[in-house]
Amino acid sequence: MPNANTKIKRCSFNKKWTEEATFSSWVKESSNDKFAASCSLCNSTFSLSNMGRAALHSHMNSKKHQDIIKYKNSISISFVDGNVTKARKIDASAVTLSNPHSKRILQPVSSVSSHENCLLFESCTNVCMEHCCTKTSAVTQQGKLTKMKNFVLTDETSKAEIMWCLNAVMCHNSLRDVESSVSLMKTIFPDSDIVKRMKLCKDKASYTITYGITKRFQKELYLLIQKSNELVILFNESLNKICQKEQMDIVVRFWDDEKNETSTRYMTSIFLGHTTAIDLLEAFKSCVLPDMLKKMTQISMDGPNVNFKFLRDLKLDLSFDLENKKLLDLGSCGLHTMHCAFKAGINATKWNIIEFFRALHNLFKNVSARKADYIGGSGSADFPLKFCGIRWLENIAVAERARVILLNVRKYVMKVTKEKKIPKCASFKTVSTALGDTLLVPKLTFFQSLASDVQLFMSEFQSDHPLTPFLHNAIYALVRSLMERFVKDDVLKETDLYKIDITKKDNLVTMKYIKVGYATEAALKHKKSVSDLQILQFKVRICLQIFVDKIMVRSPLKFPLTKSVSCMDPAIASRGEIAYKRLSSALQIYVENNLISGITTDKIDRKYKHLIRIPVVQEKFQTFKRSEIRLDHF
Repeated sequence: MPNANTKIKRCSFNKKWTEEATFSSWVKESSNDKFAASCSLCNSTFSLSNMGRAALHSHMNSKKHQDIIKYKNSISISFVDGNVTKARKIDASAVTLSNPHSKRILQPVSSVSSHENCLLFESCTNVCMEHCCTKTSAVTQQGKLTKMKNFVLTDETSKAEIMWCLNAVMCHNSLRDVESSVSLMKTIFPDSDIVKRMKLCKDKASYTITYGITKRFQKELYLLIQKSNELVILFNESLNKICQKEQMDIVVRFWDDEKNETSTRYMTSIFLGHTTAIDLLEAFKSCVLPDMLKKMTQISMDGPNVNFKFLRDLKLDLSFDLENKKLLDLGSCGLHTMHCAFKAGINATKWNIIEFFRALHNLFKNVSARKADYIGGSGSADFPLKFCGIRWLENIAVAERARVILLNVRKYVMKVTKEKKIPKCASFKTVSTALGDTLLVPKLTFFQSLASDVQLFMSEFQSDHPLTPFLHNAIYALVRSLMERFVKDDVLKETDLYKIDITKKDNLVTMKYIKVGYATEAALKHKKSVSDLQILQFKVRICLQIFVDKIMVRSPLKFPLTKSVSCMDPAIASRGEIAYKRLSSALQIYVENNLISGITTDKIDRKYKHLIRIPVVQEKFQTFKRSEIRLDHF
């Protein structure tokens, strides 16, 4: 161990280093510290106390120092004085003075050989220098431009990258697929300059879509919204399976002056957890701008109770800011109402038919051995379809397939039971129990028949077209057709549809005369083992009653505005007095909600009555078909 009094030796700067060729161009003594050295290129100071001369080599080999040397060596410029016949070569940026007659001419030099004559002879004149350097400058500039093109994106390349990102969004491709496809295109199209310059890794594609394309579309959407005087905001919540959160999508509907039609556009989304009405309200107001709230006339949503609570809170909140302006009320979405009403009606029968559909599909799902036994026992390769628990009315094909393959399923159950290969799962127990029901085929047929009655409404109104004027007549006709199955004819003729009590026995037909559909009746007659008592216990009345009750209570049919705005339906407008009454009711609702003034109401009433009296317009009303032309285009 060294003695405590022993002095530690430290390395100091040696002035001989400034004369050595290796260090002379950049090293110098530090003005403040003799144990340090300075670099004139990097404009920095480093310590010598521990390493000494090795510290110079370490600094010289550093990345920063090497980059500066490469940069300075990459450019060479010659200064030539026209009066003094002397030339020297230094490092600087390449610049060419446009005036050849200036006293000092600054010209780039690509190599020593290009200026060989000028540098060897000090008596080079201005004219000789101008001719020599101008030619060299053109060559140098052309080479630099060629190199720069490799690093600068052209408009065509940027357009190609944007279009490829848009294609990925439209086709739902992954970001890694975008990256790999660009690499593949470079192999397929080696002669394309645009493809060569395309650089789309997954991160760049993500930023291009999120912060480039999305922002552009949102900006254009907001500009269109600002031009519109009225807006309808739509929102819907559903589970996002990726992030396992509730995704609330916000959609806006407005009149687009550029397209001259009603436009429905997606605006944004927000992710929620366990949401209450207060949470929905805060999320909604964070997404919708205050200017949009002032223009909003109606909220479109589905029918959970929390949404109705949200709507009440929103109306109360807006009443303090919008000068007594009130939102129009059309209830919840008619599509959601139909789905929920149908679901409630089927569940009321207690047939367990939904459990049968799910078990039938899960029995053969991802099990090759059971599929092989099924094909071997039945000779058929038609397997059950998956039941959709969200869109119930799209399960018509599921019921049809189950009814068709029912005999094949029986053969499969008999085979595995005989061979003692019974699957040990709950699905097999559910299926085998359901097969023992003698009324299984009529139940499947009734399910299919009832769903088919509502399918037309669902397929027609699942659209972005303006269909609110047709909503009342469509739901009214559907409810009437359902009531005709179990309500007496004289009650339907004499009593208003809204006033019929479907729970009162005097208004209903007996079990024997309930219209279950021709296909269901044929299936019941085909079952000879079924007794009359079992047919009477075929619980379709309770299904129809609950189905109709849910529609009447939860659908837009109970709101006066739904019936009033049907005056814009050409079929209603052609009927004179009925159209006048409904228009008057609609205008009264708008005035009560402070959406239009009384003077405007009088003008609308007068112009509407004048328009529908024109014979040519009446002819157009008679030929209108909403399946062929949009109402706003008409």
